[in-house]
Amino acid sequence: MMLTDKSREARSLRVVKAYRRQMDFYEDETNQRLVQAFRIARKSIFEELDRMERSRVPLDHEYNYTGRVKILGSLINMILKADDEMDDLINHAARLGVACGDDSAKYVKRTHETRYKRINTAGLFTGVSASAKKLLHKLPETAADAIGDAVRTAKSLADKAGSYVREQAERILASAWSDLQRVIRTTAERVFRRAITEMLKRAGITKVRRMANHSTACLACLMLEGTVYDTASDFSDHPNGRCYLVPVGKDAQDDYTGRKWLQEQDEETQKQILGKTRWEAWQNGDISLDDLAELQHTEEFGDIPHAKTLAELGLEKLK
Repeated sequence: MMLTDKSREARSLRVVKAYRRQMDFYEDETNQRLVQAFRIARKSIFEELDRMERSRVPLDHEYNYTGRVKILGSLINMILKADDEMDDLINHAARLGVACGDDSAKYVKRTHETRYKRINTAGLFTGVSASAKKLLHKLPETAADAIGDAVRTAKSLADKAGSYVREQAERILASAWSDLQRVIRTTAERVFRRAITEMLKRAGITKVRRMANHSTACLACLMLEGTVYDTASDFSDHPNGRCYLVPVGKDAQDDYTGRKWLQEQDEETQKQILGKTRWEAWQNGDISLDDLAELQHTEEFGDIPHAKTLAELGLEKLK
């Protein structure tokens, strides 16, 4: 039976989704191990802050002489663990991306019997990894300095100094944890997509389609789902993005499946995704779904999906 281009793409999509699930599994496993490392660091830091508060030496002096070294050490241990976990995750991402590109390309190329030669990923993503490691390794100093600033600010708070420092430390550590997760997940996703793209290029695939998970995608990614890109261009996503790409035929056209999905949802779901103001403007015909998102250029990630703000849409006064 002769397969149509649409059915070939559907088969390729099923293959890519299977690899996408594997990638999600590895990312979630990595995150669970990092949670444990973060909890150990947090416990150690708060024990040190409690010790500093009990000391008869002024809090800022205690921090400068001993506290900062111990807190910095706890943060560095966490980052060392994160560094190792990121290396493992990147290796998984590269291997999965290569296999995904290889397995999905054969349907679009109409050569089921052909297996494209898989590439050696060693060194292919060194630049991406090195950039991510620089960001990771800055986190301990940044967090320790921020806690030091809180200690110095608390100097004038007398008996409330300890509680103020603990509150600020909680906020600082939460921010550091968020940054750590963002760096690792974003790096792994970039490697995953680049490995897929590299394989598709070698297979002679010239076009790919952006796909997103409807239940978790941000508004921008949802609106851009189905967009067709050249494999020669750098397919980029925003930090923490989980969009993935599927090979399509050279004559494939944009097919905005995310927008179609949104139109099929009930009113409450649409409002949750768009927000009340956007939803009302859409219903009134003041804006279209085409207006809601665009690709925005960034130095670090290239062109990334961006959901237009109410101000950019001219709706801020209606908020």
